[in-house]
Amino acid sequence: MLSKNPPYSTLTWVFGFLAIVLMLVTSNNVWKYQENKWEKNLEQEGRKNTLIIKEKLEAYERELMVITSLLKSPQKVTRSEFKAYVTPLLNTHKFINSIKWVPRVRNNQRLLIETIGKKDGFNKFQFNTRDDNSNFKPIDPKDEYFPIYYAEPNHKKELLGYDISTHSDLSTYLNTSRDSGKNIATKTDYWFLNNSEKETLLFFPYYAGNHIPKTINERRRLFKGTLIAFYNTKEAISMAINPYLVPGIFLTVLDEDEKNRIYGNLEEGAPIEYRSLLNNLGRRWTFVWQANLKFQNGPNLTNTRGSSAAVFLFMIFVALIFHLLASRTKRVEEEVKLRTKELNTLKNTLEEKNLSLHKLIKMKNELLGIASHDLRNPLTSIQGYSAFLLTKGDDLSIKKRNNFLKIINTASDNILKLLNDLLSFSAIESGQLSLDLKSGNLRGLIEEYIEIYTPLAFEKKITLKLNCQNE
Repeated sequence: MLSKNPPYSTLTWVFGFLAIVLMLVTSNNVWKYQENKWEKNLEQEGRKNTLIIKEKLEAYERELMVITSLLKSPQKVTRSEFKAYVTPLLNTHKFINSIKWVPRVRNNQRLLIETIGKKDGFNKFQFNTRDDNSNFKPIDPKDEYFPIYYAEPNHKKELLGYDISTHSDLSTYLNTSRDSGKNIATKTDYWFLNNSEKETLLFFPYYAGNHIPKTINERRRLFKGTLIAFYNTKEAISMAINPYLVPGIFLTVLDEDEKNRIYGNLEEGAPIEYRSLLNNLGRRWTFVWQANLKFQNGPNLTNTRGSSAAVFLFMIFVALIFHLLASRTKRVEEEVKLRTKELNTLKNTLEEKNLSLHKLIKMKNELLGIASHDLRNPLTSIQGYSAFLLTKGDDLSIKKRNNFLKIINTASDNILKLLNDLLSFSAIESGQLSLDLKSGNLRGLIEEYIEIYTPLAFEKKITLKLNCQNE
């Protein structure tokens, strides 16, 4: 049956199929675009929040460095002065579990320092270390010691006098900090057997004189000791970032080997993830930012559905127009056959009927030409403005987007008007057409068509200007 129909009938089915295909393709492409934009937003949030944590940790570091300037002063700092100086800092930053002063003590100063410690109220104070069973024992004589001398708060009095240079890992950090002249951080771990939580130790070395010595030999010779801050790293990161986390984002912090988890928990099945790095006092942390659909409500499904619907409706409009053209063409051809038959039977009216036949053929051709030409302009406008909205719609103001949508709507109305004209043609032939005459604003009509034809004019480098009275 399809082979007997005009070509437009076949095109009607083709456009219907294309409408479905393009709707699916558009939906997929817009979804990918929205998903990619969603991932970019997470990356932006991750970078911003990583910078916030970095600035917070650097601020904490600067506050602790002020204490080292106190220890470098010529006057001897008493235990009570040390406590008075660090207590406000501890009260402000609850994540700092303790601050300890570890001076460098020569062998000939050991007896004096132990005696002062006992006079300060610690009767059992002595330089000590731990044996293989983790029991404290007096340390054997050696050239120099690095005991924990002042500690605030001092919940673990047994640690007073503990020589950190006898702890292999702490000794490594101590020497690295001394030789580099830089503040360094340890890995996050349980540093002593009776610790209940993981801590990061921050070493702040200080030297004799007002400046950090330039060479390693000078640093080793002028090294006076170190200040150690015991951080609850999990709490420090939490206090730094919690005020800035938006709903739907989760943070996990891993140490540089990415096996030791410092903060948070990885969310299994998180739709998107972004990783950033932070160098903190010589250690590199990996920040894993994850998000679920609560973050910015996920990809924008409204745009996806709207774009798909617009493409689908556009193709349906085109299919409907071709269907109407096919029906009209078939009717005209049937009329031509009827007139030809009448001419064969009514030779006396041959000339008149022949003229009528030519008029109908001309009318058909003009109808097809006018319809094809008049359809191209509004359809081009719809295509141009909708494509602009798809690619750059997020950058436009609401007023501009509404203006574009208004133009698309006007172009759609023009297509409907053309369809009505095609239908009115049948009414004209049957003599049943009724006219609805009313006044109108010519300037408004011209402005409307200038907006519609602007994309076509722009392609041909033509500028449209209106010079018309408002009547």
